[in-house]
Amino acid sequence: MQSSRAGLQDRERRAEGFTLIEVLVSMAILGIFLGAVLSLLVASTGLARGNAQRTMAANLLTSQIEAVRAMPTLSIPDGRQVTTTVASGTTYTITQDSSLISSDATTCSGLQTTFSYKLVSVRITWPGMGSIRPVRGDTLKALGVGSDGVNMNSGLLAVSVAGASGRPTSGVDVTLSPGGAILSTDENGCALFADLAPGTYTATMSTPGYAGTTNTQSVSLSDLTVVGGQVQRATVTYDLARTIQVETDAPSTAIIPAGLPLRIGDTYVPDTTLPSCSAQPGFAACSSGLPGQLSGLFPAVYQVKLGACAETSPSQASVDLTPATPPATPVTVPVGVVQVMVKAQGAPIDATVTATHAPASGCPGGETYILAVTGGTGSFVLPYGTWTLSTTDTAAPKTVTLDPDTSSVSASLVTTG
Repeated sequence: MQSSRAGLQDRERRAEGFTLIEVLVSMAILGIFLGAVLSLLVASTGLARGNAQRTMAANLLTSQIEAVRAMPTLSIPDGRQVTTTVASGTTYTITQDSSLISSDATTCSGLQTTFSYKLVSVRITWPGMGSIRPVRGDTLKALGVGSDGVNMNSGLLAVSVAGASGRPTSGVDVTLSPGGAILSTDENGCALFADLAPGTYTATMSTPGYAGTTNTQSVSLSDLTVVGGQVQRATVTYDLARTIQVETDAPSTAIIPAGLPLRIGDTYVPDTTLPSCSAQPGFAACSSGLPGQLSGLFPAVYQVKLGACAETSPSQASVDLTPATPPATPVTVPVGVVQVMVKAQGAPIDATVTATHAPASGCPGGETYILAVTGGTGSFVLPYGTWTLSTTDTAAPKTVTLDPDTSSVSASLVTTG
């Protein structure tokens, strides 16, 4: 009897355990199922939202194209026009580019002097598009006669803006003077000024964050002669400005003398010393010191040099800014380090040491820096070359030479004081 009761209890325990396992397995299956359903719902919701946004963008495109078609051809603004509109909680950006064309070329790239059409391209974008492509459409407006035709007594000026690689630079404002008309370059890098009175004009670009080949933000094309019934074309190279982060290969304990200049040179600009960025921020290439940044540079291959004088083996490094770059491209300039020790009557003293670089090619006046020695010793950064070290009461000045093979030297000065 007891054996039967024990067997029954054992079966009940096994049944309870099996029931618990079933519950756990069922919960796991339910969780997987619910996760799959949730993912499907999220994907479906995102797809539905994306479809709705694309449909709205298509409607906006149709509206914009129809508005353009309803306008007189020459009343359609040339260049790039960018506007935004909010629909169903989403902000849409409407980018419209328009330019005069012939049957075989655009205004800036062709050789023709007469035009048959105005091409208008409209592109709609919105935040969070992901892999969805912008909604785009084009329309051609024929040039007619009379009020809708080109005035043959007036001329046209086509300004083509291209980057360092030769690709068009869009979205750059071009200001024409006299008159003060402003147009933004379209996707072909073209700004077309129509119906201009014959005469001489100047086109100027000064877009923050851009630079011309002379490393200035402001670039002008002058003496552009416009003739009635013809097209005057001009091309300028203008691109996003680059920045260099400059370091030296000296130990961090080495002191950089005050006023030690940085120079740059490329295929467009000869070797030149950059001004301080605090003097002219945003308008031309400048230096924020050493170590520091060189900013406002046109994309090119530069030689970055340290010091005012040119040597056979100068302290310099090459850096290529033509590819797409991070906010600041790093470059390390090799330098010399001189360890200066000053004593008076055998004891270390504080002293002001003058380091003089002898006149060299391209530097007839030489260069001089002041080294402040504290406690009888100091480690200083100097460009490669031959230097004379002295104090006001040095018994015998010291001459040292720094070059790629001897980049670190020591010099002891004994004063008579």
